[in-house]
Amino acid sequence: MAQKNTYDVIVCGGGPAGIAASIVAGHLGARVLLLERYGRLGGMATSGLVQPIMGSVESTFVSSLLAKLGGRHVDFERFDILAAQQVIESGAEILLHSIVTATRMNGQQVIGVSCATKKGPVEFLGKVFVDATGDGDVGFMAGAEFEQGRPGDGLMQPATIMFRVSGVDESRALHCGSEEQAMTLLVGGKTWQTIALEAQDAGVLPETIGVVRAYATHRIASWQ
Repeated sequence: MAQKNTYDVIVCGGGPAGIAASIVAGHLGARVLLLERYGRLGGMATSGLVQPIMGSVESTFVSSLLAKLGGRHVDFERFDILAAQQVIESGAEILLHSIVTATRMNGQQVIGVSCATKKGPVEFLGKVFVDATGDGDVGFMAGAEFEQGRPGDGLMQPATIMFRVSGVDESRALHCGSEEQAMTLLVGGKTWQTIALEAQDAGVLPETIGVVRAYATHRIASWQ
């Protein structure tokens, strides 16, 4: 039988949203557990190299936390360590390699989650649950209604991949961080978006890839 542990707040998912939720709840005095399915925090900002941390939310907490984590353009090789330090300092606990596999319900209320861990199946009980999985896994398992894809045809944004390129001359490098920038960035007299669309027509890029983004990799020079 799975062992049981009880918390005030259980956050499922250790990406930027789950990190923030855990820190806030911890500072408010709650007994908090942060569950992350992979071996490091940060979500796609670390495991997927996705840069920068997007969003327009501005608050004292967000500004303070981003400053401690290196800003919106994070160093993905250190972001997980810096984030873990902030979570631990808030009093919250972290459990990595923990995949939520089921929810325990009391009517329509989630009162527990079962996880596959390196110790085997473990059940955690809680008063409040935060679904920060990115895909709404906990909500789905709890039977919540959901929408998938855009209205009309149900299509979703295609999966893409981030990768690093070394040996780049920064003085000549192309930087494109958004679709909007691609429409104004000129390369050889053409916009970057036009070049991408021509590559689609030529079969070099698939039909679902409308722009290729290019970012400068951020590095923090030394440990503090």
